[in-house]
Amino acid sequence: MGQLMRMIHVILEVVDAGQPSLTAYRRIILNVSGDPIKAPIEVRPLAEYLSTPVNKLSGPQRHMGKWEFYRGINLNGPAIKIDSNKWQGDDAPDLICKDRAIDSPGVALRPPTNETRAKMIHSFRWNHRAQIKMKRVPRGKYAVYAYLWEDNNLETFSISLQGKVVSRDYYSGQEGQWRRLGPWITNVADGVISITSSGGAVNFSGIEVWQEVKP
Repeated sequence: MGQLMRMIHVILEVVDAGQPSLTAYRRIILNVSGDPIKAPIEVRPLAEYLSTPVNKLSGPQRHMGKWEFYRGINLNGPAIKIDSNKWQGDDAPDLICKDRAIDSPGVALRPPTNETRAKMIHSFRWNHRAQIKMKRVPRGKYAVYAYLWEDNNLETFSISLQGKVVSRDYYSGQEGQWRRLGPWITNVADGVISITSSGGAVNFSGIEVWQEVKP
């Protein structure tokens, strides 16, 4: 059997601000070949992604360096153990988050997951302009994940780490849909990891942070 061959057409449209405005188009044709590779569970086509149970998630991939679990925060929830790592609860020291606390345990999660992760996802902090800060973080390089989910209606928002947008115009999806976004890599020099949002309402359930291990 021969390799799979596909042709992809990409069309770029550019419109200027003149009066009248002018429009230009450019077409790029990509010939893609090779055997298909199954994508990681977090980026598979929607139908498969929403129905495939997620029971364990690891840290950053090896090609990104060597990492160890630093800290997990269960926002609006108690201390908990997830993926064999001990997470702190919403009362964790050096955590600042004043966003609205909500718990919606009756919403079925998409994709399904284990009981402890589900409890963490169901309890969350909500806001249109969320602000989460971890203080007294040792100087170093970190990989940051954010768990977020949709408890009712679709929202669109952007997420920033240390003031820089790391996820722009994210669509929260249908009721019950959750994701672990990241890892977003950042260097901490001032002792603070800051996560903020803008745009629509966002539900932050948990923050997971890994620290780079120097050789």
